Amino acid sequence: MMRNVFTDGREKSAVPWKIIVPALCFLAVFVTVLLGTAGIGRRTREQGRATAEEAVRRAAVQCYAIEGRYPRDAAYLEEHYGLILDTEQYSCHLKPVGDNLMPEIFVFLLDG
Repeated sequence: MMRNVFTDGREKSAVPWKIIVPALCFLAVFVTVLLGTAGIGRRTREQGRATAEEAVRRAAVQCYAIEGRYPRDAAYLEEHYGLILDTEQYSCHLKPVGDNLMPEIFVFLLDG
């Protein structure tokens, strides 16, 4: 039996590594990109929530400046001060403290 001088019996064991190493590299890059885009999505939704909360706060202050009292709920701000809130993404809760005290304002992200 004659051995090939060029392969020296290593050819059969080298073939799986030629496939496995690039596949693992591709998988690592894919997972990194996937995790990165998920993180961006979370940050974007949180930033949108903070922006919505600030819009509710500004509308409440505007209501106080014009009427001399803070609103009782977000629906009042939507009806009289043009507040537009995406109710499919956010839930807004105003907890009145008094007519002349800023209500506690909470905007929550809805799942889905």
